[in-house]
Amino acid sequence: MFFHIVLERNMQLHPRHFGRNLCEHLVSKLIKDVEGTCSGRHRFVVAIMGVNSIGKGLIQDGTGFVTFLVKYQCVVFRPFKGEILESIITMVNKVCTIAMASAGENLNASQFYMTLRDDIDYLDGKHIVFVEVAEGFETLTRINEAYVNEKNRPYKNI
Repeated sequence: MFFHIVLERNMQLHPRHFGRNLCEHLVSKLIKDVEGTCSGRHRFVVAIMGVNSIGKGLIQDGTGFVTFLVKYQCVVFRPFKGEILESIITMVNKVCTIAMASAGENLNASQFYMTLRDDIDYLDGKHIVFVEVAEGFETLTRINEAYVNEKNRPYKNI
């Protein structure tokens, strides 16, 4: 089920973005950081609909970065047990996209995969994308580069 809710997030901004375009930089960063992500509480953030307010900045000691509290409206997808969402995926071309494997139309299974490179056009329109990974790329790169045995288990702990 889709919900329209108000959320808030602390956004850090480098001083080089200060000036008359400060709000535009904050909104752009908010969209980049939040849209398409998943949180345990609110589930999948589908789209940012608007910004309600931007709080006063708080300077972080020793870094020069400033933290702003941003309140924004967004559409989230929170699936319920047994809920079916019909959709068509048109493009899967980003690193660290997590999707459900599919053997064909109406044949989705409990198998998932994660993309580890860009420009994988052959996946477009074929699988259900759940989320993009926002952090932890270093670990994923180590997993992708690990040498494995015949059972696909890494020789070294990652």
